[in-house]
Amino acid sequence: MLGLAGISAVTDTPMMGMDFVKIIGGGLGNALSAAIAAFGNVVIVFAILERVLPDKEISGSNDEKDWDPASLTSEPDPDSVKRGELIAEIIFTFLGLALLNLYPEILGAFIFTKGEPFFIPMFSDVFFKFMPWINAIFLAEIVLIFTCCAMHCGPISRVAKILIEAASIALTVIILRTPGIVGFTAEIFQELS
Repeated sequence: MLGLAGISAVTDTPMMGMDFVKIIGGGLGNALSAAIAAFGNVVIVFAILERVLPDKEISGSNDEKDWDPASLTSEPDPDSVKRGELIAEIIFTFLGLALLNLYPEILGAFIFTKGEPFFIPMFSDVFFKFMPWINAIFLAEIVLIFTCCAMHCGPISRVAKILIEAASIALTVIILRTPGIVGFTAEIFQELS
């Protein structure tokens, strides 16, 4: 419900005003209503199971005296760094940067009309005005990955990752709300025969 409210807030209304507040408030109310309904359903199911199942099936076997906490598997260290994942992330981030900065002309669609190729770019010039911000976020991500590879990831790197992701989400919302980002327009398709 919160996801639907977020999508509705981004796509349906301007980012300010009473409509935005109404959508966010309605989304929070719907999420609370869904949580209460789910909690009630779980309580009803367990109440029925408690009344219907025999006591021996509910209590289970008496294995508590045989249980040893040392037999539990140890949890992996949350601060451990998986270098393979970080290297893959660096490679794909560099590929994304190279594609957007060096070869933006290959992002699009080739349509053949009367035997002649016609290229429609995926993004318009309006999109490329956001490239400095996109580059800054990608480079901040790469710097964070390099610091995590060199050092042990800790609370500072987690906060930095959250800030980078928040900046990325904010930039994505701004880009999606800007008109004329996509190069596939009705005017271009009218030029095709």
